[in-house]
Amino acid sequence: MTARLLMLHVRARQAALPLVVLAVAAFVDWRMLTVVAAALIGPALGGADPVLERSTAVPWRWWRLTHVLVATLLIMPVGADGIGLVGMALLGAVLLGPKLAWLPVIVYTVPALALGLPLWPSAAAAWAVWLTGAVLYPVVGESSRPFSIT
Repeated sequence: MTARLLMLHVRARQAALPLVVLAVAAFVDWRMLTVVAAALIGPALGGADPVLERSTAVPWRWWRLTHVLVATLLIMPVGADGIGLVGMALLGAVLLGPKLAWLPVIVYTVPALALGLPLWPSAAAAWAVWLTGAVLYPVVGESSRPFSIT
């Protein structure tokens, strides 16, 4: 029964390809695995239809924040890199929407990893990014359209 539910969940969330990418990243480098895992949290922060999300009686944003807390606990052994990247995915969901929440994570980390630079100047900075995202996501919610100043 558990395997059937897992397969149904993977199909419903269209997560088969991301799971393959996650498995490949695990073989390449542990830092890349952290980046991919944090980037994959972003699309899970919203549903397929923003209008349907707003019309339900269940507060999905709070349930999804609970999933983020569990993901944060799982990624904590990696250290500040993982915590900050999860926070960046949360901020990406608020500003760009859940479908593009992976973009800030990738754009921020790829140059740093290519140059061999640390991702965060300190653990406090990573926690500050995570806390900002964790506060803004349930209050503001996921964006149904990309952020614009006009």
